[in-house]
Amino acid sequence: MPSSVRFRLIVGAALLLSLGGKAALSRTAPDGGNADFVSAAVDTLRQQGFVVTREVRPFATVIHAQRGDCRLLAAEYRAHGTMAEPLAALATPVGPLRFIWRGETREAAPKIAPLMHFYVRRELRRIGFAPDHLPITAVAASRGCKDPVDWGALAALPA
Repeated sequence: MPSSVRFRLIVGAALLLSLGGKAALSRTAPDGGNADFVSAAVDTLRQQGFVVTREVRPFATVIHAQRGDCRLLAAEYRAHGTMAEPLAALATPVGPLRFIWRGETREAAPKIAPLMHFYVRRELRRIGFAPDHLPITAVAASRGCKDPVDWGALAALPA
């Protein structure tokens, strides 16, 4: 067998072993999804007297809630910040969109800390740890919402 063919076989075998080892040792991070957020948000709003419905959109599950003259729209805002425009468009008939992260309400979505948390949490989940999920809650409230909603239950969700 010529040496060039032998060399190609050795390089090919090394490549297959290398890629096979990486595939075997690399685990995909479990998908946290947002079912935990939706469930907690629905429960929170129902406990505070709201009638709640869900609307599944391609970018998020949107929660609609009503209690008397108060109408709310809520959704999990992804840490990547890519869903601002569709959420703002849905929120327009209800009221201005605000963001709640770790119990603090903001006019603009937080960026750096939630994104860093997202990546660290994803990597920890890959190696078997289960850190809490710290969702960003996007909320729009109508003018009829005089009593504040307690969003504390959504500050940190167990994995």
